[in-house]
Parts: sequence; C-alpha cells; structure tokens
Amino acid sequence: MPIEEVSQIGIDLPNIGVPVKQNDLFATSTQSNNTLRHGLVGVLAFAVFVVGVAFHRRQSSAAHQRLLPLDSVSTREVPVKDVNYIPAEQTRVGQFEVDEQIDFLLDDFKKGWQSQSNEFDYVFTEAMVEGQIPEDFPEGTLYRNGPGLLETPDGKAINQPFDGDGYVCAFKFGKNKTSFSSKFVRTEGYMKEQEAGRALYRGAFSTGNTTGSWFYNPFDMNFKNIANTGVVAWGDKLLALWEGGLPHSLDQDTLETRGIDRLGDVLPAKGEFAAHYRTIDGRFVNFGAKSSGTDLVLRIWEFGAGGFNVLDYTEHTVTGEPFAFVHDFLVSENYYLFYLNPIELDGKQFVTEYLFAKTSIAECLKMKPGKAGQWYLVPRGEAKARGEQPQRIGVPLGITQFIFHHANCYEEDGLIYADSVCLEGGMDFSANLDSVTRGYFRGSGYGGTGPWTGLFRHVLDPVKGTVRRYRLADRGCEFPQINNNYLGKPYRYVYAAASATRGPYFGPNMGIMKKDLLAPEGYQDFWKAPSARQYSGEPIFVPKVGAQEEDDGYVLSLMWDAEVNLSYLAILDAKNLQRGPVAKLMMPHHLGFGLHGSWKPATA
Repeated sequence: MPIEEVSQIGIDLPNIGVPVKQNDLFATSTQSNNTLRHGLVGVLAFAVFVVGVAFHRRQSSAAHQRLLPLDSVSTREVPVKDVNYIPAEQTRVGQFEVDEQIDFLLDDFKKGWQSQSNEFDYVFTEAMVEGQIPEDFPEGTLYRNGPGLLETPDGKAINQPFDGDGYVCAFKFGKNKTSFSSKFVRTEGYMKEQEAGRALYRGAFSTGNTTGSWFYNPFDMNFKNIANTGVVAWGDKLLALWEGGLPHSLDQDTLETRGIDRLGDVLPAKGEFAAHYRTIDGRFVNFGAKSSGTDLVLRIWEFGAGGFNVLDYTEHTVTGEPFAFVHDFLVSENYYLFYLNPIELDGKQFVTEYLFAKTSIAECLKMKPGKAGQWYLVPRGEAKARGEQPQRIGVPLGITQFIFHHANCYEEDGLIYADSVCLEGGMDFSANLDSVTRGYFRGSGYGGTGPWTGLFRHVLDPVKGTVRRYRLADRGCEFPQINNNYLGKPYRYVYAAASATRGPYFGPNMGIMKKDLLAPEGYQDFWKAPSARQYSGEPIFVPKVGAQEEDDGYVLSLMWDAEVNLSYLAILDAKNLQRGPVAKLMMPHHLGFGLHGSWKPATA
C-alpha cells in the first residue's frame, strides 16, 4: 500500500498497559495540588490581515506542487534568486544533501539552563542598545515564560528544566523608552517550598527525587502547578500557563501574581488549560486534556475578542489513548487538530520505581513499539453544525515520530495542510541535563542518539482518511512561529529557533530560520549567532507599523551568550534575517533559555 493511501481503518489501536530563597514573597495562590492524571497528559515541560485569501491560495497551491512526498526520490532545479537562500537539492526523508559538523560546547548548553533567582525592573539606556530600534517597530510588550529556578530552595539541582518554577519576563516598547521586568509566578507550591526551604513535591520530569531518599513522598502522586510554560495577554488578563493545571493570573504591568484563574468559573476547579492556544478570526481558542487512565478527554473553548466570554465549547473523549501527550494543537476553518503521540505507560516501572520515588512519572512513559501516531480531527464551525463526528487519521506505519509543537494549518480544496516540528525516532523521556551527550544532537537514524527534530508537513484528506508527510527544511529546528494574522489560513513563512548546521545534526538552537514554504527544503533565510557560544530562543513575529505583506515585521529572540554569561534580545528584520539584528537590547544579567512567549500590541 503506498504511503499516501494509508487509511485510518488500517491503524491498529493498541491496548493500554497497565531556588534561592526569596524574601519578598506575596500574592499567594489558592490552587490545590494536581493529581497524577492531570500531570500525565502534558506537563511541559509561543497588524492587520491585509492580503486577500485568493492571493494566498495561489501561493499555497504553488507550494503544494513544489513539495515532494516521502516516497518520491527526486531532485529539482530552482533558480537562485535571493542570496539569503542556500541552494540544495530536495531529497527523500532519511537522506540529506548536506551533513555539516556542529560546533558547540556541551557544558555551555547545560549552563544555559541555569537559575535566575533575582527579579528585575529597569529601563534600557542608550548604552544598552546596540544598533537602533526601527521607527516602524510598534509599541507593545513581549512577554516570555520559562523555568526560573532549576534548583531546590536548599540548593539541590533539578536536572530536568521542565520542572523549574515559572519566571515571567516583560520587554515593554514605548514611545520614549524600552524597559524590562521579571517576576516569579507565586504559585502555591512555589510559596510553600520557599517557606519550607526545601523541596516538597516530586518533579514530573526530574530523575528520581532531589533528596536522595528512596522514600521521598512514597505513593504521593501529586505535582505542583509550576506555571512555567506559556504566557498570554488577552483582554485585561495576563495568564501564566502550564497544561497540567489551571492558569495563574498576573498583573499585566507589574507581573505580580493574582492567583489561580478559572476565567469566571468557566474552567473546572481541578481542570487543565493548555500552554499552547490559537488566536483566529478575533477568537482565543484553547483546550484542556485530561487522562482518565484509559481514555483522554479533550475540552475545547472558543472565547470572544477582548475577554473570556465563551462563544463555543466542545468536549470529546479519545478512547484508548490516555497518555497521548497532547502539548499543542491546531485550528483551521472547520476543525481542531490534535496529534496523538503513540505513548504508553510502563506499568512495571511505575509500580517498582515511581511509587517509591526512584524515577519520575515522565520516565515511565514510552513510545509504543511498532505503533504510529494519529491525527484526531474534531469538527468546529460549519463542520460541527453539519453534525460531523471526530475522526482519526493514522500516519503510515513505520514512521516513528513525536510532536510537541505545531506551526500552522489551513484547509484548501478539501484537504488540510498541517505544519509541525517532528522528532523523528520518537521522544526519550529519560533524557536530562545529567545524561545528555554531544551524540544526542545528531539524529538517531544518522549515527547519533537523539531524535532528528525538524519541520514537516502533513496533508490530510478527511474524506479518504489518508495522510501524506513531507519534510519542509533540512535544518533542525524547534519552537515554530508565524505571523499570527495568518493562523488557520494559507500562509508562506515559518520562523523557528534552529541549528547552526544543516543535515543530521539538529541542535542546539544557535540561530533563527525563516522557511519559505514556496521553496525546496534547502532554501532558508538563516541568521547564525555571531559565535559558537551563543544560543537562540523561540522567535516571536511582530508586524511592523503599516505592514502590507506577511513578512512585513520583526522577529524577536532572546539570546544567551555563554562566554560572558549575559543575555540580549535580538530584533531581526523578518524580510532579511541573514543580515543580523537591526538592534540588540543588551542585558546586565543572564536569563535561562526559557520556553514560550507572546506579543501584545499596545492598542490591544
């Protein structure tokens, strides 16, 4: 059976196997601890629409013709019209035209995940700005969130960054000044541990426990809400997000924690609200995923512009997939798209190790041998009104991949085009800062030990129940972002934090890539950090004042320079990344790598 005709009917649905102490703490939150089933589904641990839809459909149709399916082994000649692009032949997945060597220090990468126990509030002086912030850069705020403390209050290291307490930052761009501020999210767990001066909770990802005792919280399956993954301003609220529990509300100006926010009792008292949301057609769309032990329950909300008034609500149970680890999702005109990762719980390890605190719950999650993932389509809009039911479309057997993050999706001519970063070879939940080696950063299918992490497109046919997969770029990358005015619509550009090399080496991220979806996989506009000791964070696209085209704007990325242990915010011209930053906001301190961020225009 050819790859493009693998039907959802042919997918075998498997059975399920069994900080430095702060002295100014305030604003205590009130949420109780989350149970095991809340944490299992994901505990991760980011202008105006002015171009006509017809124009984008012409462009996207051309893009479809230029891409090659996985089972097509051929090359294509493309004229080199832009010096920013590096010409290369497009080849089948599993092959690379180039195999560049990577240059980085492993200790540098590990130190990038270091604590920042201080909180800041200052204005950038002229001496702190290299270059010049463009005149058409809009007023607004870049918010970022990520783990701030990677050690317990009594100084024991946390070897998995996903378990660090949330630390929210704000870069505010005004008419006459640009400022920076940061604060820890004062969750209930954070406050209690700071007061106790030691760890009180297990980490969901950290190996074993931080006390060294086999009987650290034995049989205790609670986690603290660490509020460390995402952050978004919508209406008058600023929310710190962690998909294992409820959001925390912060003050948009001071970043002070207001506490757990159920959005006016919309969210269940012990519910979940994902760290990845979508804003489409003036709506804020998000989901919550809860494992029942045998199934996965998806709750999806659509909120109106400027607030959290519910415009639509959908709830569905995905049978037989309690541990699918749904971290992100996509929204098109007629569907919500979820990728169900083929994950199962190792029951033996859970009983013999986890219950006695000898391992983390994440380490008990394994890729299902010989099983493929599935796309789960939930109808919305007109499809929901027509009475369509959710459906599963399985990727071809033999393709082993794990998906954390999606870029975008859209519908055209009855098909759905979904673009995501895929981890080829699957996810190893035991990987941490103690175990990672240089070999991890080369794909396991190419002589290394880690999953090759890159940008792929899945083309789904809801009528036939089939899917085809393409590789979009030959450079390893993560944290895909787009111009959010094009969410759910035909579009052309994806931005991502990316490897300095092309080919089997996929990281760590040491630059920013702009992928033109009209060009073959070897064509990328790429800015490489000026030294092998600088690392890039998630890129955030900001439309410029008076933007007319999709890439009229700037890309913001928080950088860390290991040589001096300082961070800076790079501002790049989205039309020409390779020229380098038009401005750098130099910071007198470091910030950890962080996770996800968002942009809030001053007028929103």
